[in-house]
Amino acid sequence: MNIPPILNYDWIQVNASIDCTLTFKYHSFYVIKLQPFSTRHFKIVEEIYRNNKRIATVTRQPLSDIIPPNTVLIKFDNWVLYSFNMFDYTKEFLSLNNLIFHNISRLDVCADFTRFANDMEPSNFIKNYLYEKYLRLGRTTAGTSYFRQQKTKINFNSLKFGSNLSDVSTYLYNKTLEMTTQKWKPWIAKKWQEAGIDKNIDVWRLEISLKSSAKALTDFETGETQHLNDINILKPEFLPTLFETFREKYFSFVVQDGQQKKSRMKKLHLFSKRFSNFTIIENQSLISANRSDKIFIKKLEQVNQELRGQNFNFNIDIDSLKSQYISICGLENWAEFKNLLSKKNQ
Repeated sequence: MNIPPILNYDWIQVNASIDCTLTFKYHSFYVIKLQPFSTRHFKIVEEIYRNNKRIATVTRQPLSDIIPPNTVLIKFDNWVLYSFNMFDYTKEFLSLNNLIFHNISRLDVCADFTRFANDMEPSNFIKNYLYEKYLRLGRTTAGTSYFRQQKTKINFNSLKFGSNLSDVSTYLYNKTLEMTTQKWKPWIAKKWQEAGIDKNIDVWRLEISLKSSAKALTDFETGETQHLNDINILKPEFLPTLFETFREKYFSFVVQDGQQKKSRMKKLHLFSKRFSNFTIIENQSLISANRSDKIFIKKLEQVNQELRGQNFNFNIDIDSLKSQYISICGLENWAEFKNLLSKKNQ
């Protein structure tokens, strides 16, 4: 029997703010452990505990001028995501600590299964894709894949599209193999057991990582829109719609038959379709950034570095222009990864 995919959130990081950075205190429900280190862009790192278990890690007091000084980033622990209703849990945490929600800076959704809906083994699917028997719909580049060889047989165990800088990346991989060789997560194994999956069968995962909230889901029949920067996206009843819409957009394939247009080729049905009325649109409040925007920002930083120390006022002007352009294009995450955010003078 082919058990339906098990859906869950696997990463939730929330961007919030506090009223006062100097006198901020957490609710007495929580035990706070200040870490003896900082991140590249935040001075304070705190681990949050409740009932002797860590539930989240908070970073605050940004070192960069582009980030508002009262910004707080909250990353919930992985075990929490599999144990609670994350919509209620997140709202409770924000409310108890008087935090103001702004958006979700990263959200990973996943589906765990043993075989695809057409009974194909995921390892064989990866092999057929790499051998160009299957083609990915939409604009695509070659995926990153890994395998292990046993005697004369090659078992492909992962396939990834998108990089750490991509707004959306998809990752198909052998989750059982990962947990066995890296870290066993009993809260995930418990989900598999409750769903009736045989513990002797490898479980695969399709994970979709959303690193930009500048998108929305729109029902093209009713016009109803759900923005990704809205906390309501965490409601459990919306999880199937969220996963299916992004899977349909970023993980759809056809069978190669020699035709010139992929749109005319036979669709490869890997999942049983649950929702089909939603489409993905860009959030119109942000300008869609492209490669030329990133090149322009890098050029600004290059000029700034060359002139640093020669004209202080000019340096400040370039920093200000660069910061505003990054913000308008919605490229804060990319700029942080590339270390292009301006440091505060201390």
